[in-house]
Amino acid sequence: MPLIYSGQEAGLNRRLQFFEKDSIDWTDKDGFTGLYRSLNTLKKTNKALLSQERGGKVTEIGNNNPASIFSFKRAHERNEIVCVFNLSKDSVKTVFNEAVPGRGFTAFLSDETVTPVNEMELAPWEYRIFVK
Repeated sequence: MPLIYSGQEAGLNRRLQFFEKDSIDWTDKDGFTGLYRSLNTLKKTNKALLSQERGGKVTEIGNNNPASIFSFKRAHERNEIVCVFNLSKDSVKTVFNEAVPGRGFTAFLSDETVTPVNEMELAPWEYRIFVK
């Protein structure tokens, strides 16, 4: 889950002055508040996102481009989360060592049912989260 810094949830895209009064414009021009609210709700309601000490085990999903694509799953009881992140400035097509996300998942935010795939192309900095 992301750490939320002052103003980030309202789309603040600059560093705040450390020793000076520096106001934050809380007008959510880019719509980040809803995304952060959804991420926090997911963290609170899906047991797969519990800490590892409480049972939310993390398992990396192997792929052919680990320098750019970070893919993993977390599972606990009947809950499961699959995450795929393109951590590069380039579009990347990757092949996974297993079908991603698996059966019975929906796409985070849209709640659309998804079909498992063995490869995926992600735009620069794109991510996908799948929930079960």
